[in-house]
Amino acid sequence: METLHLASRKLKADGAESGAVLVPFLDEVLDGAPADDDPAAVAWPNVLERQAARAGLLRDGEGVEGARGELVELLVWAVDTGQMNADRARVIADETRAGAHAAAERVGVSAVAWRKRRSRTVWPMRVVAERWVQAA
Repeated sequence: METLHLASRKLKADGAESGAVLVPFLDEVLDGAPADDDPAAVAWPNVLERQAARAGLLRDGEGVEGARGELVELLVWAVDTGQMNADRARVIADETRAGAHAAAERVGVSAVAWRKRRSRTVWPMRVVAERWVQAA
């Protein structure tokens, strides 16, 4: 990725000096934004949101952007392929939600118990993530 970013900066600098646009879509690729002419990339977040909502992985107003979206995508895949049951996926989605640690502390969960819970969450996710990568 560093090489790609370095090449991008070099191309931008060369293009700025000559006034030519060498790779017009490179910024979108580097930023992770879907190209406007790729309907599948534009539609995917909506499809993922519907699948995640149907599986009970999202709360009202939650989106599927960034790292949260990647986790939700992994959980949806795991449930759809039978790698994980839906209840476990919901627990993981709840435990990884922003503010989950503070909410657990408010109801009396100690920091040690929270770390153990997170450790138990990460372990099965590693196995599922490896299978997801292999399937891709």
